[in-house]
Amino acid sequence: MKTHENFQPIMAKIFFDLFIIERSLANLFDSVYTKHGLTTKQWLVLAVATNIDRPTIQNISKALNTSHQNVKAISLNLEGSGFVNLVNDPSDKRSTLVIATKKQETLNQERGKNDEDNMALLFGEFDKSEKDRLSEYIDRLQSRIINIKGQMK
Repeated sequence: MKTHENFQPIMAKIFFDLFIIERSLANLFDSVYTKHGLTTKQWLVLAVATNIDRPTIQNISKALNTSHQNVKAISLNLEGSGFVNLVNDPSDKRSTLVIATKKQETLNQERGKNDEDNMALLFGEFDKSEKDRLSEYIDRLQSRIINIKGQMK
């Protein structure tokens, strides 16, 4: 493991900027989704649940790199709001599936073009090669985070 001798001040700036970007994105999109009774975290769980093959609480938590308990709490709130149904997985009774409801499908239909417009607005200043590089850098950072898990002091 490399030591602090390899530290460069730009590393701290990037580290802090990532947290600020996360908060800024959450605040920005919370203002959009609040109109629909959702937080950004709830929207993210919905997005993952509707885009993976077997949307169990466990699989959603893995995809989001968060705890089972966190996804379960968010999913229970989504169920209470009518966006999902939580049902026992017939192939594994220990697992709970997060199934989108008609209300969630209606939200997707209503928001679809607006969400695409918002993404275009957010990333419109970047040309294709910049977006490609940014995506590559994010993928590398995510992979690095997974690789160093458990090594932090």
